Amino acid sequence: MHSKFILFLIFTIIILTNSSAAQMSVQESVKLAALKDGNRETDRAEIESRIGKRLGNKRTRDLKSNDLVEFEAIFRGDTALVYYAAKIEAKNDGRAGTEKFRAIEVFNKRNGEWISETSDVKLQNSGLTLVSAEAQKMILDEREKVWRAWFAYDKAALETAIPEEIIVISPGQKNFKHRAEILASSEQFVKTGGKLVRLEFPKDEIQVYGSTIILYTDYLYEVEVNGKKELSTGRATDMFVIRDNGFVNVGWHLDTGK
Repeated sequence: MHSKFILFLIFTIIILTNSSAAQMSVQESVKLAALKDGNRETDRAEIESRIGKRLGNKRTRDLKSNDLVEFEAIFRGDTALVYYAAKIEAKNDGRAGTEKFRAIEVFNKRNGEWISETSDVKLQNSGLTLVSAEAQKMILDEREKVWRAWFAYDKAALETAIPEEIIVISPGQKNFKHRAEILASSEQFVKTGGKLVRLEFPKDEIQVYGSTIILYTDYLYEVEVNGKKELSTGRATDMFVIRDNGFVNVGWHLDTGK
């Protein structure tokens, strides 16, 4: 009887210890997540401040005020792709005027400071948004992630990347597709044994209007289903928007190019 009581006591202590450890683990995770979010807010503020100061320093005439009317930052570790729209009020030869322009830049964090890797940002007053070579690479990488997520039925990635309002046009299909059909077709591809063998984009052209990104692409992909390989080529138009500090793939249109 005495030995049974000791065993019961030991078992109870183990349960309480594990429970406390699990609770501490959850608490620590919450603290770390909160700290990470807080750091990102600090990072956003620093980048926004640097852009604002630089806009003032690059003016050759008296700067009255500058205002970042739009600002989004997409973080990937110590790299950030930043979209912003600025409205600048300035005096030139005694006359007041307003200029508006948009740009997408890449910042990297080095020695605790966010440094712009873009050397070709210039003030411009046009519909097109200036996109640096570094920013273009990040945009193309995000596009490829969405394609690979579909072929792998990475549901979590797809649900993050494609919104409810997405519209897709596929070659040889009469009806447009929406989010539910896209997820279902991806799942079906994997369930039938499909897997991606090769994915290439031989040619890309990019247009950016504000926070809207349009990619024109030649594509090539090879898939294998139940041991049988099939090669497909064609053209694609992908539409992205920068929303809530992330990329959202709002639609694409594929054709065979024939």
